[in-house]
Amino acid sequence: MTGNTSKWRAPLAGLASIAMLATMGVAATTANAATPVSDPVVDTLADPTAAATYSVKVYRADQPYADLGSTYTFGSYKYGDTFQLDDITRDVYKDANDHKVLTGYSYDKAGNNKVADGKIAIKGDTKLYAQYATANTVKFNVPGAKTVEVKSGSALDAETYAASGAEAAADAAKPTNTKFVGWKLSKAADANDFYTTQPITSDTILYPVYEKYSGTQDQENVAVVVFHVSDSTADYTRYTLTGHPFPAFRAPASTSTDTTTKYLAGVKQWSAAKDNSSAYDFTANVANSNVDFGAADLTLYGFGDYGDKNWTVTYDFKYGSVYGAKYTVDDVDGNAGNGAQVNVAEGSTIVEPNDPAYWNAEFTGWYDKNNAKVDFNTPVQNIPGADPSTRTLTVHAGWDQDNIKQVTYYYGYYVAGWNNPSFDLKNIKKHTGVAVDFVTGDSKINAPTGVEDYFQTQADQAHNTYTSRTVSAWVSTKDGAPISTVKAKTSVYALWDGAAAVKLNGNGGQFSNGELYAYATKTDGQKWQDVVVTPTRSGFDFAGWYKNDVNVPGNKANLYDGIYADGTKIGENDELIAKWTPSEQLDNAAALSAWPLIGAVEPDWKPDFKNIKADYKLAEKYAKTDASWKTYVDTVYALQDEYDAYSKLSGQAKIDAGNKLAAKLATAQGKLVDDKAPAGTTTVYRLFNPNARDAGSHHYTASVVEYNSLVRKGWRAEGVSFVTTSDGKPVYRAYNPNDGGHFYTLSKVELDHAVKAGWKDEGIAFRVSDGSKVPLYRIYNPNSGEHAYTTGAGEAKAAVKAGWNDEGIAWNVIK
Repeated sequence: MTGNTSKWRAPLAGLASIAMLATMGVAATTANAATPVSDPVVDTLADPTAAATYSVKVYRADQPYADLGSTYTFGSYKYGDTFQLDDITRDVYKDANDHKVLTGYSYDKAGNNKVADGKIAIKGDTKLYAQYATANTVKFNVPGAKTVEVKSGSALDAETYAASGAEAAADAAKPTNTKFVGWKLSKAADANDFYTTQPITSDTILYPVYEKYSGTQDQENVAVVVFHVSDSTADYTRYTLTGHPFPAFRAPASTSTDTTTKYLAGVKQWSAAKDNSSAYDFTANVANSNVDFGAADLTLYGFGDYGDKNWTVTYDFKYGSVYGAKYTVDDVDGNAGNGAQVNVAEGSTIVEPNDPAYWNAEFTGWYDKNNAKVDFNTPVQNIPGADPSTRTLTVHAGWDQDNIKQVTYYYGYYVAGWNNPSFDLKNIKKHTGVAVDFVTGDSKINAPTGVEDYFQTQADQAHNTYTSRTVSAWVSTKDGAPISTVKAKTSVYALWDGAAAVKLNGNGGQFSNGELYAYATKTDGQKWQDVVVTPTRSGFDFAGWYKNDVNVPGNKANLYDGIYADGTKIGENDELIAKWTPSEQLDNAAALSAWPLIGAVEPDWKPDFKNIKADYKLAEKYAKTDASWKTYVDTVYALQDEYDAYSKLSGQAKIDAGNKLAAKLATAQGKLVDDKAPAGTTTVYRLFNPNARDAGSHHYTASVVEYNSLVRKGWRAEGVSFVTTSDGKPVYRAYNPNDGGHFYTLSKVELDHAVKAGWKDEGIAFRVSDGSKVPLYRIYNPNSGEHAYTTGAGEAKAAVKAGWNDEGIAWNVIK
């Protein structure tokens, strides 16, 4: 027999995950550690209207649980309003020394569902993850230049270089009569390490290169590069080393704060040819080819995206009664009344805008002149409706407003940080994420894409990690049933799986790694007993886990049910404290409580010493011979003074006195003689485990050897439970290895069912006869999982009144 004190029950079947259809441009949020939102029951909801507002939040992919605050929260958007990435003006990886660079945004932490360029139509609270790549720092060895980061393995690019301000800083720091001509990877003048496009693979320092340039006598090492913006008088002069490239990252670019660079804003390509016949190769070496001092050795011409053969494509977002849909592409002419106009070069394809959204309408796609869906792989001039005489094309949005049903999604994220309406919800907390979609009636529900949730348990906070949870199903807010087909306007909420953690305080005991503290984290499919480990302490025996005061019985934790003895739930952020009992004290208690006389109760087990004759009569209860029991009782009475002294002591003095008293009792108990049961009968004994408060609390056995062995281990002898026949029908005993509990049954079918469910078959415990007349009642405690047996009808009724289940007559016994 084992003594695990947690109980086992057959697990409930889990809900199957639904297919996540990536059809909506909405995504999830994450949160810091908090109490999870409850799942099942929801009050009647007032669904969002067209006036409801939503938020867009940005989170770091490397810290998806952390709310970055108002700087990265954007709103309030109504349904169909648009958001674009340019609105995010602050890089979450802006720290120049974090070795991370922003690479884009996605709806999922993994970065698979990327946010497309252009504008995003908002359908609900939207989460964006800022993706990153590992980076190395580039420091420019001139005053005033900022350190920047470059993706590891990539070369320095123009945008990053411009952010450093290094070009202007190097030019400002140039010595008299010199020109800044570029950067080197070392200070050595003879090192062939002029920096152009070499990949950055480690933290790097770039050193400025200056060359004399004051007249014809010292111009040969310098090549002059002039950047001229076509159709303007703007020229920008730069310099490089003769016979070396002028790297692309140094090409002049427009900045928002410098009006002198405004002509550069429209430049998309530089060419050495005035007709822009080809793009300039910035890896080509530049020669000092002009002998005139100050004259250009190379002139590059800047051109915009399109030449004389550009087309104007109009995206008409209106259709039928849909007039107010917001544009999801930039409108080059700024006239909102004639659709969004975009310029496209002949021979190229047109961009497919992100799907727009309009209240009470379903977007169906983009259509050409013949009302056929646009093939976005077709060159612009070949799309039906293209007019070569005017180089124009119009495509229109398709909208369906017939048999359209509203579906509202309640996310139930950890943190109430969203801008959605304040519905009066029962278990779905306010402001925890909502989105809306419109679908055709009788069609499948569109599960939002990117619905992910990340949070920190207290174990995560301690180790700088985080935990994820996923949606197992979308279910109706009305009855909790999964919804797959939209019949009418409906609301659904997310059923999440999850995890929680508790802190374990060894309270003087140590865990296997030698530490005094540990964390235990469980998922929804686990019990605390599956993950909580027990510490050890020399000279002490573990007596259970408690919250707060270990001396309060109501604070004891049941790791199977996940509740404390006072009925409260073991939850995230709880600290479980180990309770310890000195091993000597347990040894004493085993002897003191083995065969208690009248009046002997916890904790001292001191008899009342009032009626020795009544104590003599306990021989039958404990199944001992009259003679050996009388001798034992006399011995106990002779120790009354020692009992009195023992009960008045405390601390180590009490343990020491208990040792002496227990030794004398153990000697006397060793002389007890078991009374043999009458021929043809079997005595069944009952014991109580004082260290258990669950299914393993009581134990029944027909074995005197097992009975005496358990008493010596600290179980409390409760004597004879009942007497049955030695032959007859077998009663089977089954053992639960998860909680130490046993139950007994006449039914082989019930036994087999229990074995399949995880119980252990321990064979025939004893036998019973149909000829016996005294009923033995079986009762069940639904809170602890314990089965108890008694011949006392009054005892059974009292237990049922206290909350036990009446399981009727188990079988009949002799007495």
